[in-house]
Amino acid sequence: MNLSVKNLTKKYGSKTALDQVSFSLDPGIYGLLGPNGAGKSTMINMIAGILRPTAGEILWDGEEIRELDRKYREILGFQPQQPGLYRDFRAKEFLRYMSAVKGLRQTRKEMDKNIDRVLDLVNLRKDAGSMIGAFSGGMKQRLSIAQALLNDPKLLLLDEPTAGLDPKERIRLRNTIATIALDKVVLWTTHIVSDIEYIAREILILKEGKLMRSSEPADLVQEMEGKVFLVPVRPEDVPAWEENALIGNVQKRERDVLLRVISDEYPGGENTEPALEDVYLYYFRERAEEGER
Repeated sequence: MNLSVKNLTKKYGSKTALDQVSFSLDPGIYGLLGPNGAGKSTMINMIAGILRPTAGEILWDGEEIRELDRKYREILGFQPQQPGLYRDFRAKEFLRYMSAVKGLRQTRKEMDKNIDRVLDLVNLRKDAGSMIGAFSGGMKQRLSIAQALLNDPKLLLLDEPTAGLDPKERIRLRNTIATIALDKVVLWTTHIVSDIEYIAREILILKEGKLMRSSEPADLVQEMEGKVFLVPVRPEDVPAWEENALIGNVQKRERDVLLRVISDEYPGGENTEPALEDVYLYYFRERAEEGER
């Protein structure tokens, strides 16, 4: 099993959403990391066959996906960022409908057994008879993931799958995907580093439509050695530091404030061990959100 993307480009008029992106994926989990607007959803929608590239190729085991057509759809599972769910359907009814749409050749008994399986995977078995319109945002997200798993896909595309999930459900989903990914190619788009930090075989860093890096998480973190510092400052100096430096964390202490500073040059303080979140901040030059400090 192999997914190959070669010089993939997507333009909307004069705007280039994706610029000559190339990579090759074998079985395992791959994190597509980038901020909102980086081109992640554009790329994953092209791999899903929903959008047509302006240029470039998408190959599954060496064959163009447009030529594979139905055979490609049979091995594909796709969870879109904004799932189209029918609020007047019950969860199990919706999955029966999706089983029919996917053309799964099953008896009613086999279909229901398969539906129960995917509902268990996303922790929705007890809500199988509930109306989708009454679901929370997180429950709808999990149901969308369940439909993507119905055909036991060889290629699983997940576009921001943890959006709307509480921390417990995010961990459960992450563990579930890690377990089922042993015989699948899984491409997981996110801007939340913790989603894929410990389960991704490789991280693909996408910025402004261009693939900046593709490497194992440990290698990316190692490249940050000597660039992350803990700097104690006076509380009144924090705004100036936040204005002029790349700050990953702000820790208030009894008499001062300890800043986690990411810098190519020595800013003061002492070196500390880098983490994948430091890589993200370094590449995208974004400050940590208040809730992550």
